[in-house]
Amino acid sequence: MDGKSLTAAEYAQLQAKLQTRPAPPTLNSQVREIVFLLQLRKAIRTFYLFAYLREQGVGCGGCGV
Repeated sequence: MDGKSLTAAEYAQLQAKLQTRPAPPTLNSQVREIVFLLQLRKAIRTFYLFAYLREQGVGCGGCGV
């Protein structure tokens, strides 16, 4: 894992160790829902910012927006 060369036996041992690693823990469904809602909130706020800027006449120069 530090960039040095491995022998075949060391490589096999490393592969076995990596395969027996436990799966990463899953997030609580409530935490997943909160993360989703925060991402949704961020997307909505971004959309409203662009809609507000467009309403105010702040475009991107000659891009036709």
